[in-house]
Order: sequence, then C-alpha cells, then structure tokens
Amino acid sequence: MDGELDLARLADAWDLLQRRHPVLGSSFDLANDHWHIEEPVRTALTLSRLPASSRTPQHATDELATVLRAPFDLTRGPLARLHAIPVDDSTTLLGMAADHIACDAWSAHILIVELWSLYRDPHVTLPPIRVTFPDLVEQENAWLETPAGVETVEQRIAMLKPIGPQPPAPIPGQRFSGANYARVHRHRFTVDADTFARLQGTGMLRGLTPSVLAHAALAGALHELTGAEDVGTTLAVANRPSRSLHRTQGWLADNVVVATHADDVRRPAFIAGFGEAFATALDFSQVSLGVLINRMAPEQFGRPSPHPTAAFNPGATLEQRFPAEPVPGLTMTELPMSDGWGYRTVVVHGAESDAGLQVRISVKDRWFEAGAATALGERMRELLETWATAR
Repeated sequence: MDGELDLARLADAWDLLQRRHPVLGSSFDLANDHWHIEEPVRTALTLSRLPASSRTPQHATDELATVLRAPFDLTRGPLARLHAIPVDDSTTLLGMAADHIACDAWSAHILIVELWSLYRDPHVTLPPIRVTFPDLVEQENAWLETPAGVETVEQRIAMLKPIGPQPPAPIPGQRFSGANYARVHRHRFTVDADTFARLQGTGMLRGLTPSVLAHAALAGALHELTGAEDVGTTLAVANRPSRSLHRTQGWLADNVVVATHADDVRRPAFIAGFGEAFATALDFSQVSLGVLINRMAPEQFGRPSPHPTAAFNPGATLEQRFPAEPVPGLTMTELPMSDGWGYRTVVVHGAESDAGLQVRISVKDRWFEAGAATALGERMRELLETWATAR
C-alpha cells in the first residue's frame, strides 16, 4: 500500500468481515470429525514493527511471508489472519492468509472486495448471505437420502468407475521432495488472436467456449503424454446449487471430474466427445466430490490424492486475481508470493484476453521437474493450433 493506511479503520473492517463470514473463525474436532462453526474465534489485525535497520522492502516481504505461512491450528481456530507491516510513513505491506479448508480463490476475491468496502464505509450495505455452509450441507445430505439422490450418486459412481473420483495424471517429470514450501514452476502461453478467432468458430460449431476448448487440450495432452485411453481431469466449479450464492459467500466451491475416452485426440471427434463429457460432469455437479470419494475410495476421504491429478480452473484472471475498488489515498500493488498448496496437482488456468487465449500451467517442484509444466503446455498449444484449423 502506498499512501496513508488507517490501521485502526482496517482493524475494524477486518473484525466486521469475520463477523460476516464466521467460517473464518471455525475449528475442527479432529478426533470426532466434527466441525465447530457455532462459536467462531475472531482474530485481531496483527502488526510487525521492523527495526529501523530492517525497514526495506525485501526485509518486509520476507517477514510477511514468514507470518502468512505459519500453519493454522485447526483444533482451535481461527483459520485466517490479516497482517500489516509498516515499511515507512507512506508504505505498508498487507497480507491475508486463510486455510484452504475455509477459503479458495473465489472466496479470496470476495474477502478482498468486502474488506475494502468495509474499510471505506463500515455501514455499507453488502449483498445478503442467503445460505450458510451448514445450511447447504444439511440440504445436500437430505437430498442424498431421497430416491433421486441415491440414483444420481449411483449413476455417477458407475461413470467414474474406470478412472476413480481422483483420477491419476501421471505426466512425465513426477518426483517427490520433502520440502514444506516449494517453488512453483509455471509455463504460460497465449494462443494468438487469429488462432483464437478460429478456435471460437470451432467452439461455436460444437457448442464449446474457448476456455472449455483449453480444458479439452489439457485432457488431450494427458491422453498423448500418458498413452492412457481413459483420462479424468478435475474442473473447479464455484457453484453447487446456485452460482449466485458465491457472490456473497465463497465457501461452497467444489470440483467435478470430466472423464474422457480417446483413440486419437487430434481428430475433431475428440472435441465433440469432450464437450459431451464436460456437459455430463456439470449435470452431476450437485453430487459433491467428497461424497463420491467417500463411497468409491474411502481411504482417500479427507486426505490429499495419493497420486498426481490435473485440474482446470476456467476464466481465472492470470495477473490480477483479487482486484479491489479504488480506496481514496491508497495505491495498491499485488506482490507475487509462492503458493502454498501441497497436494500433487497440476493446475491449469485459462482466461480470454484481447491478445487471445491465455493459458498458465503450474506445478510445484516438490512434485514435478521444472520441465513438466513446459512439456504439458507445449502439447496443449499444439493441440489447440491443430483444432483451430480442423473442419
């Protein structure tokens, strides 16, 4: 933050935000598998006062990273923290951390927007939260016990039987390292505007958007790199019963598995097949992935996947993921910091832009060699360019 940041106002806004989203203060009884949200624990804005000799941007950034990466105590809560480091009279570093149990990228966007709304005006009227997470879970559990719920779950289990609820994506370059926090290796590419336009035509002919075609390229690349006829990729969905819920409460995100079977991914028929698989996955999105894991692979329930998986996150902005409305007197610059996920997932983001279709592949060097992201990205680009000329 460059400008005059009112820390007292920020502390009040943070307190109001936690009152609005009590999941940030929830905790877990790990022995009895019980989630406590009835009496959330709120945490105050914390500060680091660096000595004069250490008031440099690098010292401050290192200090902020240390604070934000400190593990949360799930048994006590809270599951989020906000920390500020004044560097000088006109510059402050600010960071928010939240456990992935209670927060995801969609949620983080909501939190940032609402934090600064409350900072500007503590009496601002924010959109109502119509359904809480416990309410949603109760509704889902009740539906799962109905004949329609039982039949839907059984149908989905039958569809995923060849690949499982957390399908493996054994791309070349997998490894294991014991590092707790590892660097992220990324590969980015942009499908140029002309190719992008042809892809849009391809998408319209087959009912697919360009970002869905990028997801198809991920699946196709995995088919080619692994030689597997059956492949499953995970799609991040920010909607269970209603997308509008997430405009005000971001704790409801889930994943669905898109299952594909292919003999030759370079033929246009693969695109049509992927479109059908994509639509089927969304049709069954009312069945949470956790329910399927608990039924199909109970030993994996509540645990990271034991093997590498591949996930696609559509429409995510690649450079400025968490924009905030302008705050008078402050100029905000987002700082790049390494991500903290520890599970074996290849994460692919796709976003449309004026330059074309942007794609970013991210892998942690704890799990993959640096070239793994590049190899996957180059194969995806090749497929997209091939499909752009298909008729």
